[in-house]
Amino acid sequence: MSERPKPKVNLGPIAIIFQRPTKTDISQWEPLQTIDYLHKIMEQMSEDKIGLVLGSGPNTLKWKKRGWLTLDIDPCYQADFVLDANHLESISQNQFDFILAEYISFDSSAKRGVSSICLLNQVNKILRIGGELIIKTAHKETNNLNLPNKYEYAQLMRNYGFKTIVEVGSFHNIGRGEQTITYYGKKLS
Repeated sequence: MSERPKPKVNLGPIAIIFQRPTKTDISQWEPLQTIDYLHKIMEQMSEDKIGLVLGSGPNTLKWKKRGWLTLDIDPCYQADFVLDANHLESISQNQFDFILAEYISFDSSAKRGVSSICLLNQVNKILRIGGELIIKTAHKETNNLNLPNKYEYAQLMRNYGFKTIVEVGSFHNIGRGEQTITYYGKKLS
């Protein structure tokens, strides 16, 4: 699958946030306002918006109660869409205001998880212009080749027409060395 050409829209710089500032004067910084807004949407979908959670799995009911539509490859979770996230062709284009991929399995071959490039390609079709993509991952200190490199993936999101913010969380699960990386992308083209 070839990479999309660079968008003609000025997407601005990629904002990478390594630790949330505690000063109140920085709270007006646009990337932090965007993150705060999207955290509220994840807690409860606005009635006038449509959101889709990819790979809802055992959390399907929780997401439905929050007003989100759900998608999972396993029919036992009773998601609204039972599909492989690599193949979203049966979903109407430009349908969603928000798409959340929370801790989905990445696999560059797309056989045991979602291809990171395929994910952007498929999501780009079903997300409306101005819509928001949220991808939450748990990176480990060990070299996990299936997870996208955070800097390269942020650039790839830009190549697909997303204004991108990357939030790099602190390490947790001491001993396992996990770090939460969240990508926020606003579709501009």
